[in-house]
Amino acid sequence: MQKRLGLYLLVSLLLLSFASATVLDDLETFKNSLGLSESLAVVLVRVGIVLLITFLLYEGISRLGLSQGTSIAVSLIMGLISGVFIPGSVLLAISTTYGTLFSLILIMVPIGALLFLTYVIIPHSSLGWRVLRIFLIALVLGLLIWAKAWVSTL
Repeated sequence: MQKRLGLYLLVSLLLLSFASATVLDDLETFKNSLGLSESLAVVLVRVGIVLLITFLLYEGISRLGLSQGTSIAVSLIMGLISGVFIPGSVLLAISTTYGTLFSLILIMVPIGALLFLTYVIIPHSSLGWRVLRIFLIALVLGLLIWAKAWVSTL
């Protein structure tokens, strides 16, 4: 069950990330035909939230021992109801928060790896290794200064 949920989430995220311009145009046309006044970003986040809620509810409901058809129907209805009635401003706040979080993770992973390499992996034995440690610490400081400058422009 865990693998299936992970596979569903991975496939849905990949499908959302590989959307082409024609798909986005089709979504814009669909949004206009429904008379929605939301931006395309809010519509895409709303679709992603509906999918996420539906998959999570399906996994939870299927563990209750209900039949597969009942689990699908209940989770799909509850996912649609939940996703449709979330305000657009809340969806934009959620997406902004996750965007900031993942940006910070992408910045901090190389810095953490360099610090781990500097203090745990590299031995303290010879002058060459110490020079390499000094270079890596200077590189980490440079990355931190660059990240601070980048964050201050936001």
